Amino acid sequence: MLAPVRLLLAAALALPLAAIAGPAAPAAAGGTGTLGLPLTVTDAHNDWEVGEGAGSLTRAQKASIDLFRVRLTGVDSGAKVRFVFVLKKLTRSGDFDQIVQVRLRPRKGSAWSAAVDLSVQDPTDVAATYEEGSTLRYCSPRAHRDRSAGLVRVDVPVRCLPTAPARVRVLTATGHWGSDAFPYSTDTMKVPGLVSLR
Repeated sequence: MLAPVRLLLAAALALPLAAIAGPAAPAAAGGTGTLGLPLTVTDAHNDWEVGEGAGSLTRAQKASIDLFRVRLTGVDSGAKVRFVFVLKKLTRSGDFDQIVQVRLRPRKGSAWSAAVDLSVQDPTDVAATYEEGSTLRYCSPRAHRDRSAGLVRVDVPVRCLPTAPARVRVLTATGHWGSDAFPYSTDTMKVPGLVSLR
């Protein structure tokens, strides 16, 4: 499943740089220039992009993954990090999936990567991975939805997250979970600076 999910992200990265980065609300950095938790970053409304995927989704369905806000918080005495994503609307449609992906990358010179991937329509199918050299750690936390608030949250164990500060990028998309097809629509947001998740 993870391979096609990575292809979905690659499709979004073909968008213009301005669409990838997306405007984000400034957050006050600490003395080291690294942001700590809790952290909330907002994204501009209606900045989603039409994808290359063929399909009969309405404009409203494509716009449903418009990302409004991301919040990161340490929970369970620091044993997990809670990722909260607020979208325009959580759909009940069975014709497509609303997909959320997080990519965590180091500053230049490091060689690790981490990811969180989930489908809003199947909260039991969440994949969180951390990879560094020959080390691969996998976690499968459950997502929780609040349809009235357009909110999805997932608590990721820190064993599947980096110890070093990370660059955080969030992608939302409409498409089909587990498929390597191009998405119907995407929205992306990059958290400014580095974020310490521990």
